[in-house]
Amino acid sequence: MTNIKQQLSLLSIFLLTSVLAMAQARLVINGGVITIDNNASLIVDNPDNTAITFNGAGYIQSEGAGNQLIWSIGAGNGGNYLIPFGSNTRYFPLQFNAASGTGNGQIVFSTYPTTS
Repeated sequence: MTNIKQQLSLLSIFLLTSVLAMAQARLVINGGVITIDNNASLIVDNPDNTAITFNGAGYIQSEGAGNQLIWSIGAGNGGNYLIPFGSNTRYFPLQFNAASGTGNGQIVFSTYPTTS
């Protein structure tokens, strides 16, 4: 009987861990700040133009040339894409249109501060 209880406990832990480790298909910024630093990359592996969504508040901060946001847009869907870049002093969103086509494209973005 003890062996069955141990197996059920392990199964419960595995299922709970699996549920907690799931990721969403979208990055939703709801007033917070996402900081990319130490030459890190934030990868958005969803080609939909709404894969990064924000409610008008919050931003992505990438204050270094080695800090990257990589968006796998595939063939593009013909829509407008928006990246809400910003810093603690300014908001500078990047918007672009990826025309529909064929392929498996990625776009790499990075920002860094200037003195002016």
